[in-house]
Amino acid sequence: PGLSGNEEMVRGKIEPTGCVLIHDARLANVRIEVSNAPCEDSVNLVRVDADDLSVNIQDGISDALDADFSTIRGLVISVRNAGNDCVDFSAGDYQVVRGSLEGCADKAISLGENTTAEISNTHITRSTIGIAAKDGAYGVLREVDVSASLCAATYRKKKKYAKGRLSGYNSVCDDSNIWMNGDDF
Repeated sequence: PGLSGNEEMVRGKIEPTGCVLIHDARLANVRIEVSNAPCEDSVNLVRVDADDLSVNIQDGISDALDADFSTIRGLVISVRNAGNDCVDFSAGDYQVVRGSLEGCADKAISLGENTTAEISNTHITRSTIGIAAKDGAYGVLREVDVSASLCAATYRKKKKYAKGRLSGYNSVCDDSNIWMNGDDF
């Protein structure tokens, strides 16, 4: 309340960037729905521990779901049209059990800053990059179907981290369009 939604999180201090901001919370069996969000993040989760979370976002002007320093198990995510990333995970542990990500202007799923993530049963369409793992992040993809300009990317953006890594099982990338900055996928 009373916050503009334009500030950023600095040095662990919470300054909201999301139209819906949840921080320092424990969630179980929660459903979040947002449409036409005019903020930097439609939904921003900071230091959240969650089980069985369902998020549905439509027509966000920037990132749809941004989660930082969080542990989320059993996430069901649906995003249609995001002006930047559909899902941006940083510095935490994340488990997507089902996803539908469509119309992501940048990345459908962005993993960064030592994140570990397991992405399962997810369908990605109309994104610039399907899945990116950067800055020490590690993602395991299980039954993920990606149709994007660039299917997957692994790289290092910040020098203090190793490059990101991805492993895939029963997953499909259209045209095998994968970019790696290093030796292993």
